[in-house]
Amino acid sequence: ANKTGSDRSSPPSFEWCIENDIGERTRGINPVGFLYIKIEKAASSTVAGVALRIATEVGKRSLESQNKCYARWVHGFVSDTAGTQKRIKDKAFLWTVIREPSKRAMSEAFHFQVSRKGVQPTD
Repeated sequence: ANKTGSDRSSPPSFEWCIENDIGERTRGINPVGFLYIKIEKAASSTVAGVALRIATEVGKRSLESQNKCYARWVHGFVSDTAGTQKRIKDKAFLWTVIREPSKRAMSEAFHFQVSRKGVQPTD
């Protein structure tokens, strides 16, 4: 083991990489799979594309019957999104991306107020 306590010689565990039909059956009950919580104005759409690529690449190595792990993403907060608190932790990989709060808030204001509603920006 190295200084962080991980053993780099053993392969990573991909127990969260499950087939789509299993992921859909457990959705909202006991979620499993690659679960991404999208935070508005924190590169969420870009990162959702990255999540799909990860699910595809890991699936190619881990699954025999298909080539993509079950992946799901939703906008919201971890505490109330898609039953994530009831997930089966050893069969789910829950993650998100965060952004510096004031920059995210400014981006959100410009996106929703200035760009969409035509509100005049001020200093």
